[in-house]
Amino acid sequence: MKLAVILSLVILTSCSVPWGVRAKFTMKYEDKKTDAGLQYNGYYISDGYSLMFFDNGLVTCGIHSLVQDGKITDKNALYHNLIWGTYKYNSDTFRIQMINGNGMAPNCFQDVLKLNNDNTIELISSEGLYLKYFTVNKPGVEHYIQPLKFVPLLDTVSSDNWFLKKRWFWKEKTDWKNYRKTRKKN
Repeated sequence: MKLAVILSLVILTSCSVPWGVRAKFTMKYEDKKTDAGLQYNGYYISDGYSLMFFDNGLVTCGIHSLVQDGKITDKNALYHNLIWGTYKYNSDTFRIQMINGNGMAPNCFQDVLKLNNDNTIELISSEGLYLKYFTVNKPGVEHYIQPLKFVPLLDTVSSDNWFLKKRWFWKEKTDWKNYRKTRKKN
């Protein structure tokens, strides 16, 4: 009996994002089309750090591990990818907040990026908002990441993900309810 209770607690905590992490996620999803000057049918990558932006304000991290021959090999894994978030932009500067929903080390972090004229993205800084860390990305810093370059995909990818089911991820409750109704119809 004790084993069943312990196993249930482990499963429940590994499938949810702790309240402290959710509280640090302040850039709630708005479900609005964006025209940020980014390329959307693909991903940006450098040094094993990859980002895929969607034109509805969502972003996911680590996508390169699911790509083979220009296609996503496991779209179910993309849906359940543990790192999703939102982005906002002002001119050529982007701020993204993402949540690593890993039950063992969940965190909310914020990156500041700059879109360069050659359509590469430069990581300016990265900050852990729950588990505190801060990285300034400058040449000479130990973990400097070169500008991210765009890699197109051959297939289109949906931005649907498990965070969209969560009320706390959305800015407006009515938008979340509409999303849930749409999902039930499909």
